[in-house]
Amino acid sequence: KQNIPSVTQDLSSRHYFKGNVPNNGWINWNQNAQNIFNFVRACDFTPFDSPWGLPKSRLNGKVIEFLKLSCSGRLTGRTPGVVSVDNGAVMVSALDQSLAIERVKINDERKEPLDVLCQGDLLV
Repeated sequence: KQNIPSVTQDLSSRHYFKGNVPNNGWINWNQNAQNIFNFVRACDFTPFDSPWGLPKSRLNGKVIEFLKLSCSGRLTGRTPGVVSVDNGAVMVSALDQSLAIERVKINDERKEPLDVLCQGDLLV
């Protein structure tokens, strides 16, 4: 049996992280793709509902929720929005690279990204 040593904590270096959803659940497309990917992944509690809800954006006045996306590695310097629809993939521009949108929801219904997003659409 090993003894675990007792270590006094330095209370001056502690941090408190609130349980609030970052950015109230809205995706900020003006940040790097890895941060957006991490945010969407952090909200994925599949097969359970996320206590944070799903990350979302607005498109033409409608709210789109993002279930799954991935970093493409393709560099971009465009305004956040749908930059291309190729080979069945919808690519959305972030600050540094584009993201491949894999699953979305609109009005609580799962949709194929190709059925919801078109090249040139701007996400806010």
